[in-house]
Amino acid sequence: MTLDDAILRKMEEAVRNERPHAAFFDWPDREVAELGVAKAFSEAAVHEPGLPFQRLESCGQGNDPPDCEATDRSGRRVAIEVTELVDGNSIVRAKRKAPPLWGVWSRQVFVAGVQERLDEKDAKELKGGPYDEYMVLIHTDEPELPIETVEAWLARHTFKRPRRIDRAYLLLSYDPTRKGYPYVRLAW
Repeated sequence: MTLDDAILRKMEEAVRNERPHAAFFDWPDREVAELGVAKAFSEAAVHEPGLPFQRLESCGQGNDPPDCEATDRSGRRVAIEVTELVDGNSIVRAKRKAPPLWGVWSRQVFVAGVQERLDEKDAKELKGGPYDEYMVLIHTDEPELPIETVEAWLARHTFKRPRRIDRAYLLLSYDPTRKGYPYVRLAW
């Protein structure tokens, strides 16, 4: 088998395994996907403290959590955990091509989903420290969660204060009208 054949087989496998719902940040290799989310955030959030990151890399399977490690503009070490907000039932329905193809989100379900992910990541014991900061990036590509809806639902909401997480953000997939990746800093 030639190198070209091997590459072609890998590409065909990736297409066969492609997730049919909310797949903007999805990638066959989890480490690549997590690093991609962190890079997209670093490029989008240039007005946030310490950003864009000077250095950003995956910690690699078996070395997580955190998923990624960064050095911010001040030279501080930042641990980054990446997680996804997605309607799992929609993924199953989309694979079967059964309507409805995506979930309908309410403010209550959305807020509970975000809080669940924060709680899960706050319970993690980080490896490779010490870190100056622990950041959580929650990403979503849900069609029913455009930035306008997310901003309205989060405008007056505060999440339970985490014990370990210093700050967290919700990152949405690329928005061509805004020419970038919209995000919201989560408040507690």
